[in-house]
Amino acid sequence: MWKRTISVLAIALLALSVMALANSDSGDDSALQATAALGDNDSSTDVQATAQGNVPPMPPIREQVKNRKQQFEQRREEIQNRTEHIRERLNQTHAEFQNRVKQARERFNETRAEIQNRVEQARQRFEQAKEQAKQRYERTRQHYKETRQKVERTRERFVACKSNNSTECQTIKVIIKANGKPFLTSSADLVLNALNRVEVQVNASAELDNTTKADLLVQLDQKIADVTNAKAVIANLDNSSTPDDIRAAAKTIRKAWLSTKTVLKTSVGRLINARLGNIIHQVEQLSTRIHATRDRLVAAGKNVTALDTKMDEFDAKLADAKSEYKAAVDLYKNAAPGKIDEIAQEAHDHVKNAQDDLKEVRDTLRDIVNDIRKQNGGSLEVEDGTNATQGENESNESAGEDVNLSVNASANVTA
Repeated sequence: MWKRTISVLAIALLALSVMALANSDSGDDSALQATAALGDNDSSTDVQATAQGNVPPMPPIREQVKNRKQQFEQRREEIQNRTEHIRERLNQTHAEFQNRVKQARERFNETRAEIQNRVEQARQRFEQAKEQAKQRYERTRQHYKETRQKVERTRERFVACKSNNSTECQTIKVIIKANGKPFLTSSADLVLNALNRVEVQVNASAELDNTTKADLLVQLDQKIADVTNAKAVIANLDNSSTPDDIRAAAKTIRKAWLSTKTVLKTSVGRLINARLGNIIHQVEQLSTRIHATRDRLVAAGKNVTALDTKMDEFDAKLADAKSEYKAAVDLYKNAAPGKIDEIAQEAHDHVKNAQDDLKEVRDTLRDIVNDIRKQNGGSLEVEDGTNATQGENESNESAGEDVNLSVNASANVTA
């Protein structure tokens, strides 16, 4: 019984082993067939779904991936083309912009060169006109002095001949009469040349405002006309003119000179004051920049005690110069015709004091610049998050020289 059971089991196990071996050989083909069958089943399912109107047919996964890849490549190529097109447009726009900037720079340089040339030509014309006016004035002044000396020598002899009708005294009277006309003419020419010289300076002044300049030119032109009329009276003198005629002509020219002297000295004074005021304005702007530099040093943690002392001296002297300048301006505003000599002298003293104060401002400024350099490693540029501009540094560095030149220029006008 047991033997029979064991034999059946052995036969069964053998049969199972044969079947397992057969299944192993045909496993791959079965998998492929199963996949194909799945695809067929999907297709049939899609066909059925489409027939039923539920969802659109979908391609197989491999085709979907392939289609997506093609779409991606196509999209990437479009983006590359657009990017290249934009890059070309940017390069073209950049080139056009650079060309425009270059052209604008060239036009600016040409315009600047032309303006500089015109300014230089105008400056040369002014200097030439100024020099010519000065030479004419000096020649006229020298001629006036020589004629005056002759008249003075003859007058002394004439006084001695007042009650003497000798032949010598008669000759002296003739000489005085003959020298009277040239002397009065040279006096008129001296006044006219002085007026013309001041008129040239007023016309060329960059410091006078347009209103003041126009007012001074009107006054100067009027006085030129007055002296010219007086000179015409002198020109009418001849050998038949009596001593009374000569005295009347001398009185006319003297009256013209007295009225002209006020305008002449006032014009010169206001020219000097205008230039001095421009200097003070420049120094005030410079003071603002220096105080800003000082504040940056404080923000950088520097010790500014010594610098503050010098800056206090700077500000005090600048205030003194401004006060002297204001006093000179006020004097000419209230100038009385009969006191113009005293007013001009007093105003000149104030201007001289202002110039002296500005010279001290210049010297103190140099000390301030040196102190800033010591505090900042030899540089005028102090960083606090906002750097001083190069123009500001150059202006601070050369400020002493600028003030010196301005003060000297103002002194030249006085001369």
